[in-house]
Amino acid sequence: MNIAQRTFLIAFMLVSDLANAQVPFCSNYHGDFCYGGLGAEDLMQAIATSDGNIVVVGSTNGELGGGNFDPTRYGGWSDAFVAKLTPGGTILWSKVFGGSRTDEFTGVVEMPGGAVLIVGSTSSTDGTAPPGGFGGLDGWELFIDPVGDVIWNDRFDSPDLSHSYGGMSRKNDRAMVIDYDTHGEFPSSGFTIDTDGSIQASNPNFSGLAVATGADGSFLMMNDFYAGIGGSTGVYAGTAAPLDGGSDFGVKNVNDDGTINWVKRFVTRTGDTPGSILALSDGYLLLASSSGSTTGGDHLSANHGGLDIWAIRIDLDGNIIWERSYGGSGNEFSSAASLDTDGNILIAGGTTSPPSGDVTEADRGGTDGWVIKVAATSGAPIWNKRFGGSGRDHFNACIPVPSGYVLVGTSDSPRSGDHHQTGIGPTGSRDLWMVQMYPGTPTHWYYDADGDGFGKNPFFPVDDCVQPAFYVDNNWDCDDLVPNLPDEFLGAPCNDGDWHTMADALGSGCVCAGIFVDPDDLTPLTFTLWPDFDPGETTWELRDLSTQQIALQGGPYPNGQQGVPETATVMIPPTCNQRFQLAVFDGQGNGMPGGRYTLTAGTQRLIDSDGSFQQVSSVNSTLNSVDVPVGNIGLTQYTCDRLDLLPASVIVASEDQAVSMRFNLKEGDTGYQFWIFDPHGSYSRTIFKSHKNPGKGGAPGPTECAHLRLSSITTNPVPQNKLLNVRVRTRINGVDGPFGPACTMKIDPYAAACPTTKLIDSQNDPHYSCDQSYPLDGSTRMWAYAKLGVNKYQFEFRDQQGPYVRTIASATASLLMNTWATSPLQPLHVYSVRVRCSLDNGQTWCPWGSTCTIYTSGNGRSMVTEATDVDNAFLVYPNPVNSGEVYVQLLDPEAVEGTVDLMLMDVAGRSMLQKRMDAAVLGDQPTILPSSLVPGTYVLRLEHNGILQHQRLVVQ
Repeated sequence: MNIAQRTFLIAFMLVSDLANAQVPFCSNYHGDFCYGGLGAEDLMQAIATSDGNIVVVGSTNGELGGGNFDPTRYGGWSDAFVAKLTPGGTILWSKVFGGSRTDEFTGVVEMPGGAVLIVGSTSSTDGTAPPGGFGGLDGWELFIDPVGDVIWNDRFDSPDLSHSYGGMSRKNDRAMVIDYDTHGEFPSSGFTIDTDGSIQASNPNFSGLAVATGADGSFLMMNDFYAGIGGSTGVYAGTAAPLDGGSDFGVKNVNDDGTINWVKRFVTRTGDTPGSILALSDGYLLLASSSGSTTGGDHLSANHGGLDIWAIRIDLDGNIIWERSYGGSGNEFSSAASLDTDGNILIAGGTTSPPSGDVTEADRGGTDGWVIKVAATSGAPIWNKRFGGSGRDHFNACIPVPSGYVLVGTSDSPRSGDHHQTGIGPTGSRDLWMVQMYPGTPTHWYYDADGDGFGKNPFFPVDDCVQPAFYVDNNWDCDDLVPNLPDEFLGAPCNDGDWHTMADALGSGCVCAGIFVDPDDLTPLTFTLWPDFDPGETTWELRDLSTQQIALQGGPYPNGQQGVPETATVMIPPTCNQRFQLAVFDGQGNGMPGGRYTLTAGTQRLIDSDGSFQQVSSVNSTLNSVDVPVGNIGLTQYTCDRLDLLPASVIVASEDQAVSMRFNLKEGDTGYQFWIFDPHGSYSRTIFKSHKNPGKGGAPGPTECAHLRLSSITTNPVPQNKLLNVRVRTRINGVDGPFGPACTMKIDPYAAACPTTKLIDSQNDPHYSCDQSYPLDGSTRMWAYAKLGVNKYQFEFRDQQGPYVRTIASATASLLMNTWATSPLQPLHVYSVRVRCSLDNGQTWCPWGSTCTIYTSGNGRSMVTEATDVDNAFLVYPNPVNSGEVYVQLLDPEAVEGTVDLMLMDVAGRSMLQKRMDAAVLGDQPTILPSSLVPGTYVLRLEHNGILQHQRLVVQ
């Protein structure tokens, strides 16, 4: 076909195509999503899979993890990633592979059964990179099943040259993998490979920069040429000569065994950079990633200005059917083409052009992602769309889905323009970016008076498919007369500095405010201090680590008594997920001899300390010193609170089924992390035990990695004769859970010879004795853990409401709770109980074990019956109040038995007043309010006979 015939045919088909072309109604932005880690991501290829989802491959910064992809990082310049996404934006799974050098994935193709074959390159010889290598860049092939599990992982070494494996194309159950030399100077060899990794054919003719399988079963490969290096050589010798220099590209058609059917060089006057190949039913579409050529040679369509996308439609014999340039007055770049459901062609890339030429929409700033749909028969444009923010945006694929299209690429834009998501990494780093482009109803556009990208229409929005000038698609402006900062807009997440609120967001005037949390939904964070002989020396504070705001503080206690607990509570939202730091201070610098303290979240210990410090006691660690909510994994009951451990003892984490289920995978990033620390800050050590490296201490199996032999910690070993805390968390496929409750531990060879014990604190034990209520009528026994060789046990009771201390001995590990003749326990009291052992019938005693709290009941009612919320059955008056005192009256005239516990809390959940009164006289005596109360709203909680009620009280 000569040039005149081709020109006539293109003109005829252009008229025909445009007559039938239909632009999708309102195919505008529908939603966007960002993916990646804290570093930079480069997307190399995205494909649609047979299950209706999308697989993406590329590389990610090799040093920084985090984000919403697999956080695993192996180091080096880059690691390789693969992920599977739904068209709706959900991450089904993501995987990162690599070693300590450079790794990337460059191509992917789906194989029969839904598995995918991925190719790339690696110079690593460690981590998850395949073994082998000669120190340079080698080819890498990875075969994974539809859920991301590795089937096989191979390396193809290049001992003499540095090679990269680039494009791929599938033929039945085999794939063509092309190999190109990164220096561009030597011949290289690609190959066909089947689903078990076996090479079926290898040939130097299997090489190039892109590949596709034609309808006749042959392969087409694309190469690049530089006229200044001798023109056409090798298999291209004798093809058309270059014109004015610069670069050209050519293709060769090859059979399964590597024999060449034909080659062709496409000659232009200036520079054309090879791009990708799309296989069609009767030929191919060749794309130049960018073309700056003027008219001449095979390039007959004039450029629009700058660089254009150049597309060539050829048949199976290499004959040109049509060629066309696409672009505007700026620069355009292409990445890949795909087939739409109607048989026409979608080309994805980027543009910097203002509206001009084929680019019809306004620019968003920087480089925007661009997709253009063209007629398969003629190349005539049908429609084009662009999306982007103020930075650099580029699409690598346009994938048809049942509801429209999904565009996948990369972006470093902040939240601006069509980029509605905040980036994953720091400002300016590249993320994967997915945009949904669905046909639909017109968009609401809002007037943007100050040009900051945020609108605020005081009347009605404009409804249109196309964005009008001075309008934006959001009404997020705080003040449309003053430009907003990029991260300040209505509804933007923020932190109002109060950890007692949730869902903090910017409201009118860009003021940050959260939602008040009902006190009944809060978790009590409680500090309990058992003072030493001088309580007036001790103070303490609990700070929010992010804001350094004091959440709770107390002391000194000049009127305190040694051993009588002092408590304070702050209520924390259950989804707070914030970090706090506790510090206890001693005014004389001698600590608290004989004293101790605990910090608990509900019933779970976070810190359990003795008084053996000097000036300051505070956990010294970059880990979460205090986290709310707390995890559920701790030490088992037999290794928790052991103060008689030997240097070679083993501590054991309670089993997590999610960890055990991955045992057969032998993963190095699934297991348990132990955190052993001194609450006073002198020691902190974490050690991780995985299924791959479980260490020693446990029997082989799913819970082997839950065992930690203390003597295996050779770097910064565990100190002896020091009270330490232990917390444990899970790590599953590289994702850490929260640390669980604290246990105490001490390596003490002497105590190991003289055992310690405590009340049974396992709720699964039939003799569970901690946190229980006991009638003092001889009907119930309290049980401690029995120890071998012990012939006498001593129980100590300390009243938490007064100076009472009582010890009583027993020949067994149990004690009958009765009304003793001497110094008996009192009903309706709270006691701290600890137990110690004797091996010689009480002549000498082993150390005390850890403490439990118990309750005594009276009149047949238990103090620890779980409180039940009911409709308010009490009256508070006057309300509002400005006199400094209120009366509280039970509405049930018969409710005169027992005691009433009152607590007054501010809106932050801090306790302002606690009081206990007899129910019979409650309404006769005023409740005096603290003089420190400031005007505002408070919550008064009343508990009576296991019934919990609350009312709001307004103080004027």
